[in-house]
Amino acid sequence: MQQVVLITGGSKGIGFALAKKFCQDNHVVLLVARSKSELATAKKTLEQQYRAKVLTLPLDLSVAGSAKQLVKFLTKEKITIDILVNNAGSGDKQAFATADSEKVLSMLQLNVIMLTELTHLLLPGMLKRNRGHIINLASIAGYLPGPNMAVYYASKAYVLSFTRSLAEELRGTAVAVTAVCPGRTKTAFAARAQIDEALFFRGAQSVEQATEEIYRGILAKKTEIIPGFLNKPIPFIVRALPVWLISRLMAKVQR
Repeated sequence: MQQVVLITGGSKGIGFALAKKFCQDNHVVLLVARSKSELATAKKTLEQQYRAKVLTLPLDLSVAGSAKQLVKFLTKEKITIDILVNNAGSGDKQAFATADSEKVLSMLQLNVIMLTELTHLLLPGMLKRNRGHIINLASIAGYLPGPNMAVYYASKAYVLSFTRSLAEELRGTAVAVTAVCPGRTKTAFAARAQIDEALFFRGAQSVEQATEEIYRGILAKKTEIIPGFLNKPIPFIVRALPVWLISRLMAKVQR
């Protein structure tokens, strides 16, 4: 059965790499991102490489009300979403006291509020149709404190906790829920967040390496996916060490 996959932030990075995987499996893909030109390039690439049906919607998801605007578009175009990939997100490396307040609020709108609202709007339909999969891009950051990126790390902790809770609520239904928790990955996001030169970012995975493992986990409908051999022990290490020590270490590696 051909399914329709909605990927926010799907024009590049992990979102675009996942779009390739879904296109390979003959799904219809709807990409939503801010840049109209980047969406056009992504659409052309996917259609040429995989002969897939690719839809696009240019929309700034960091603006309040964007989730409702997106669902209004789906209703108007009579598009039913089978798989929702909440991939869009932003981050910024700044001490909280001197951080740009607009950037902070925009990050929370995108990473937390929009993700939650879009899930809330699309989930009832999935339950009614007795099928669906919600995939939320959290991060290995969700397991850790993040000095100098406090809001970003806290937002990913929210996504991880929200996904775990929702997965339990939906246990026994036909709707799966997955938290994807990438570690250090070579994407444009790292450069925008000013962490690509940080000590801890050395040895980062390529997008292709991370996505290969992520997609296998999605097909297996795992609740949590941590791609990368070196990333998998992090949740266990964090639980074993004092919080103050983890915070101190993270502050040093994220200078």
